[in-house]
Amino acid sequence: MIVNFLTRFSIFDPKLKAWQLNKKNNVAEYKKKLFDPKRLTYRINNFEKICLKSILSQKYTEWKWHIGISDQLPEEFQHRLYSLCEDSRIVIYKVNGLDSFINMCDQKHNNYATVRLDDDDGLNTDFCSILLKYKEEKNTIVSFPYGRSIVLDNNNIVYGSDVFYKNIALGLSAINFNIFRAGNHSLVHQKYKVIYDNSTEMYYLNCGEYCDTQRKFQ
Repeated sequence: MIVNFLTRFSIFDPKLKAWQLNKKNNVAEYKKKLFDPKRLTYRINNFEKICLKSILSQKYTEWKWHIGISDQLPEEFQHRLYSLCEDSRIVIYKVNGLDSFINMCDQKHNNYATVRLDDDDGLNTDFCSILLKYKEEKNTIVSFPYGRSIVLDNNNIVYGSDVFYKNIALGLSAINFNIFRAGNHSLVHQKYKVIYDNSTEMYYLNCGEYCDTQRKFQ
């Protein structure tokens, strides 16, 4: 089974109101805040130190990583992202909205999983290996509720308390279909069979300053 990680990196999409930045701001303010150099510097630094490191460290190596970036992302940050993502298993798409990225992530083979992963969060190095247990559960969603909170301090990961979120988007996985097509992650249990894997510390939830969820570090 090929594990496909799906990550959005500052996709500009004013049509959607699913994120904190475009819920609370008009289009001009949303764009300004999304591409603010301080925010992007923070995000790409967390991407490098947490997110990228956790994927490159996966013990199961049959994975691909699909990263969607805005076609309006400032070139400085495009260049830095491309330089970090030199592994041949990582593909970066320039898109004009989330729908375009979702379409590009659809797979045409029959033995795969897709996994949601924000650009500043991380996954346990055993994540792929454990997900592999469910490869025969076609058209099923696998949720990993148990994780741990983290922040980046002076480029060092600081680990906080254990956390539990039943249908958290982070690490939410679909067997043989595109996890983004499942809709609101909080409601997936209403439409799909969901397997809850109770392995501990399966994800690392970033609770830093520019995180979309704005959860507090514990």
